[in-house]
Amino acid sequence: MNQKIINKEEWLLKINTLRTSTNKILSLPLNWQASNGWGLKELFIHLQVWDEEYLSILKSCLSGESYLPKFCHFPDYKREDQMVFINLWNDQVINERKTISLESLKEQFIRTREKVFNEFGKLWSDTNGLQHPFATQIDDLSKHDIEHISKVNNRE
Repeated sequence: MNQKIINKEEWLLKINTLRTSTNKILSLPLNWQASNGWGLKELFIHLQVWDEEYLSILKSCLSGESYLPKFCHFPDYKREDQMVFINLWNDQVINERKTISLESLKEQFIRTREKVFNEFGKLWSDTNGLQHPFATQIDDLSKHDIEHISKVNNRE
């Protein structure tokens, strides 16, 4: 894997970008609704489980073990239909957790996101720079946040 060498300022910018997108998520109005019909509950569930996935991948990377993402666990999973299975997994998780209160889902999201900041934050060393190339994938999480909050349903 070709890893672009980044300096501390670039790393801190990546962390700050995720903090900014997290704050945007947390400041959405209670009546926010995405163009796909999701409200805040579904958004918190979705982002939190993807944060969990990234933490699991990171743990595997650091331990040298392989990790099979949860959406690959469907018995009829086919890589060529990966998006179908990602969507199935997203729907399954949302259905499993939809009875949880908005307040609890928000708290779970905040706890998991703080764990992301903590675990990814440990990957920087002032002596050696980034400790693992997967660290730069933190960008995926902030982009994912912004992608979802940008798909707002413009109800007038």
